[in-house]
Amino acid sequence: MTEGDLILGTILIAGFAWLGLVTTWGWARNARETRRIREALEAWALQELAHRREAEAQQIRPPEDLQAYLADLLARAGMEGVRVQEVTPLPGSPSFRVIADGRAWILSPHLPMRGEGIALDALTTGDRWAAERLRRARMAAEPGLAVPPTERWWLAPEIRTFAPRRAPRRFPILLPLPRRTS
Repeated sequence: MTEGDLILGTILIAGFAWLGLVTTWGWARNARETRRIREALEAWALQELAHRREAEAQQIRPPEDLQAYLADLLARAGMEGVRVQEVTPLPGSPSFRVIADGRAWILSPHLPMRGEGIALDALTTGDRWAAERLRRARMAAEPGLAVPPTERWWLAPEIRTFAPRRAPRRFPILLPLPRRTS
């Protein structure tokens, strides 16, 4: 091996190292730019979806016949054949009291205490705007009440709490009679 071969080998190794370095730098730059473009596109798409959703939500109106609408939602949620007789708003609460087939239910945007209830949302009913329609119906029933937006309303059995009856006393309490003054 001569000095020329050694210089030529060193130049080739340096050239390949430089080529690898430039290629790696180019790939990193390409990855950065691709990531930047993807993030900008995702941000634009999310903003566009939010804008379209807001525009679509502005056109939502409360149902004309709340009883029929609620019966339809319940049928879609799996409670077929349920007849809704009465839907009345609970004053000061974002909820409705529903009488269906003789039973009392509470329709509310809040999760029931016991956790038993039927979820009425886009997944269970197939109506994409079910929660928003129910919210608007509740705000239309009592215009001064602000009902927060939610993705799901719950129909849960009404829980009535009664004060326990006192057992009658066995012995009457004798009170002193007022004195006569004559």
